[in-house]
Amino acid sequence: MKDFLEYSPEDVILANLRESSKRNDMLMEQELAHLRELANEILSVGDLQEILLSLPDRRPPAVEPYDDALEQNKLPLSALHRFTRAQRSMLLSSMLGDLLVSRKNLSLDAFFSDAEQREKSEFIRVAYPKSGYADSAYLSFSSLVNDAHVVYTHSFISACEEVYNGLCDYCILPLENSTEGMLAGFLRLIVRYDLKIAATCEITSREDLKTTRFALLRKELLPLSEPDGSELFFTMLLPVPDELSHVLGAATFFEHSPRTIFFLPNDAEKGIGGVYLTFSLQPKNLYSFLLYLAMELPYYTPMGFHPNIYTLKKGR
Repeated sequence: MKDFLEYSPEDVILANLRESSKRNDMLMEQELAHLRELANEILSVGDLQEILLSLPDRRPPAVEPYDDALEQNKLPLSALHRFTRAQRSMLLSSMLGDLLVSRKNLSLDAFFSDAEQREKSEFIRVAYPKSGYADSAYLSFSSLVNDAHVVYTHSFISACEEVYNGLCDYCILPLENSTEGMLAGFLRLIVRYDLKIAATCEITSREDLKTTRFALLRKELLPLSEPDGSELFFTMLLPVPDELSHVLGAATFFEHSPRTIFFLPNDAEKGIGGVYLTFSLQPKNLYSFLLYLAMELPYYTPMGFHPNIYTLKKGR
């Protein structure tokens, strides 16, 4: 009698949900086996570049609810299927990452083989308009760039043009500050001149404690040096804001932490707009994340792999 009085419908419902979860796990194990088979089939396409180019056509297809589903359930089932399809792409990308590293020697430059490479010059030229903050940023970046020489310009636009036209190797632009946040105008310059972030640094004034983040920019996308275990960031521009939830979901799955999410207002004249994203990378899952992006969002714009340097600017 006591047990009967302690009976709780909620306990029964939760027990049923746990049972359903076990069944889902068994089905998921079957699905993982199918995805492994698919990953191995994709590897048979040909060489590494052919595989990477074929990824958008290899994305798992969307699935609609089965015909006999209750009408009241079809709408939520359709929404869940969209998440399931994205989940399959993440799992497939994870499996492909492991296989491509072991069998095809996958490396970072394979994803961006068309990235422009610049011949090394006698000395490195870094362009920016002179200011106390920019000079401090230059000193911070000098630890990453040997034999650097300053080229002072009359504006940040001119600095970008110097790099775009091949007259300088790098330029320095502010990205954000502690009073205004992200600086949309400078982000548009980076996109307009197709520049890539090689490093960032944060300069804090002792006078007003204002912090400004600067970017060291160049035409090459790949990191200045091989990742050495220190924190590495990946910045990208997503032109379709509707896809943001999928990118963040994949980043979470692959353990990459979002550090910056900024909606860049569309510039009607130049067609520049989208979502500016920066992630702190988990190196072991980097290739799988890039495979997911290549498969699901081949139209995104990579904007750089870069470290961040913290610096304190002395008062005047």
